[in-house]
Amino acid sequence: MKFHVLIFAAVGLSALLCGCANAPGRPAAGDTPIVPSEITDFNVLYGQNCAGCHGNDGKGGAAIALADPVYLAIADDTVVRHATVDGISGTSMPAFAQSTGGMLTDKQIDVIVQGIRERWAQPDVLRGANPPPYSSSQPGDASRGLVAYAEFCSSCHGAGGRGGEKASSIVDGSFLALLNDQELRTIVIVGRPELGALDWRQCSGQADVATGCVRRCGVAGFPPGEIPRPTVSQFRKVDGSCSMTLPNLLTRRALLMKLGIFFNGLVALVLAVPIVRYLLSPIVREKKGAYDAWVALGNLDQFPSGQTRLATYRNPVVNPWDGDTADIACWVRNVDGQNFQVFAINCAHLGCPVRWFPQSSLFMCPCHGGVYYQDGSRASGPPERGLFQYHYKIDGGKLLIKAGEMPTPGQASNIVREIRPCV
Repeated sequence: MKFHVLIFAAVGLSALLCGCANAPGRPAAGDTPIVPSEITDFNVLYGQNCAGCHGNDGKGGAAIALADPVYLAIADDTVVRHATVDGISGTSMPAFAQSTGGMLTDKQIDVIVQGIRERWAQPDVLRGANPPPYSSSQPGDASRGLVAYAEFCSSCHGAGGRGGEKASSIVDGSFLALLNDQELRTIVIVGRPELGALDWRQCSGQADVATGCVRRCGVAGFPPGEIPRPTVSQFRKVDGSCSMTLPNLLTRRALLMKLGIFFNGLVALVLAVPIVRYLLSPIVREKKGAYDAWVALGNLDQFPSGQTRLATYRNPVVNPWDGDTADIACWVRNVDGQNFQVFAINCAHLGCPVRWFPQSSLFMCPCHGGVYYQDGSRASGPPERGLFQYHYKIDGGKLLIKAGEMPTPGQASNIVREIRPCV
């Protein structure tokens, strides 16, 4: 009996384990994200870290082509690895190794270096040639460099290095700021085939290795301070680098900055006008006599004795753009032919317009249920007081009111001097 129990338990456990392996929602093996430090695929590593500057296929980018067999023939794995780990000082090439602040492990850097060599290197590309070394420990000869430039470079880059019909300027401050002397030397040796720049063999046919530099690249073999550059005399030094902006002239960046400040100030001024006017409106209103003016509601015969009629008046302080909103309504009650009451149409609760119902002799607010008697006193509902009244007078057979400021619902209405609530 116990043996059968053990068999059933084993079968049940196996079924349970198989069911968990295929449970709904369980991620497949391909769905699990790979930790960046564990990526070892060359295409992924190169695409994420190198293709932006050197091109998707190792060429066509802003930086030197890594798919150039001539470059790989003079730059061994140590050079490529050192550039990847530590970057190249004085250029836009950053450090990629984790030990120098980058994101790549040593194993990933090995994958990149080996992948570049396996895909794009051609061992016999320099067969029969005597290439100059990748770097030189000896300074170049400036005078020989100038002669070499005039013979092999000026036809494309111009006699002064400012560019010609076939190639661009090589004395541009922005260009020189992105390259150090070693980068210039490398470009002179291997060229930029994708841009039409020939290597040292196709250009001069020979290399001067006695002083450790190519005869054509005499300029790239010694410190910048010793290079005679008559063509860049028009440029000035800014923080140790070459600037293309002439002294005392406005740069494009400064011009755009000034234009931006001007237009921002103009927009701020336009936006400030209504704000300033709003803030100063209490002071300005105190000086306007319209607030103390008497406004006519109409002839006395328009308001029969014992009746309450709706009247309108024009706001004494009106703006040209107010339109119909400047017409303000009020209720006029002729008490006995001699005395009048003029009520603001606003409910004392939240300012909603009240309506007069002659059948019940009540003012009623349709919004919140406020009710007032015919004399304006509170009857029921949310309001805590009666309707607001205007001061009035009779002059020349006309009924006039002192409109003043509009009544404000709530406790603040008591501060309005020209309008008082009924009690």
